[in-house]
Amino acid sequence: MPLKTKGNADGKKLARIPMGASDETKEALHKSDVEFFTRKSKTMQIEGDLPYDRVLYMNEVRFYLQRTAEGIIEAGKRLLVIKEKEGKGEFMALVEDEIGIPYRTATRFMHTALKAEKYPAITTQLAKLASCCNVYALLEAPEEDLQELETKGVLAGNTVDDLQRMSVKEMRNLINKLKTESDKIVKAEVKALETEKRALVKELDRLKAFDPENTDISWSIAQMEAISKLHNEFDTALRLFAFDKRILAHPELQAKVEGIHREVEVRFKDFVENWDAFVDGPEGGE
Repeated sequence: MPLKTKGNADGKKLARIPMGASDETKEALHKSDVEFFTRKSKTMQIEGDLPYDRVLYMNEVRFYLQRTAEGIIEAGKRLLVIKEKEGKGEFMALVEDEIGIPYRTATRFMHTALKAEKYPAITTQLAKLASCCNVYALLEAPEEDLQELETKGVLAGNTVDDLQRMSVKEMRNLINKLKTESDKIVKAEVKALETEKRALVKELDRLKAFDPENTDISWSIAQMEAISKLHNEFDTALRLFAFDKRILAHPELQAKVEGIHREVEVRFKDFVENWDAFVDGPEGGE
């Protein structure tokens, strides 16, 4: 069956999902539309109310390329607009033949511009970095480390002044170290989840021995995993928030934590009452 589409005010053809399409097809079409509108919103922020002018944007890219960190970010913003307006094929030709930079370099500029938009406090400090390579390296740090630099002005114990004094090699070594540590944390979390899953399966096998009818309870594995995962995530998030020393300076936030405390108590009490009634009821008591 041919895939029908419908348009919108931006000229984008939104995919109309055909009857009988698989879940994978539906998800892919939906993802395509979401990605389009995400890109569109980014470029509209850069464009403002002015109409698109290819020559103007090309000249601005050339101008900003003559500068350092700030130039990279501004050039990257305009490259994002050109790419959105011209399409990938035409964009590659314009970048390499007209502007005169490798496509890979243009991609790095655009990536830097997007990261800089996400971390405005860091962006104001990037212009102080002596090397463009340091700018690239810094923005490749793991997200959690960039968030710390954004909010606290510190990256792995290094202040902004420390980062400014680093050589390219020192900066790259620091970022590679942070990436390695981040990967280790992720692997440890995955390993812990896998261990927990194996323990659940083992416990289910053990319980089967006490089931006179040998009823299959494998249906509960996924639900038990989901409950355990949500419980751990909630507990971790709450502890990180509630025991952050900065909260001591904000009574209104302390009140919110107290509110969460009371809400958890009420919900847990309600769950216990419902559970007891369910287990001791006609069906549970049989």
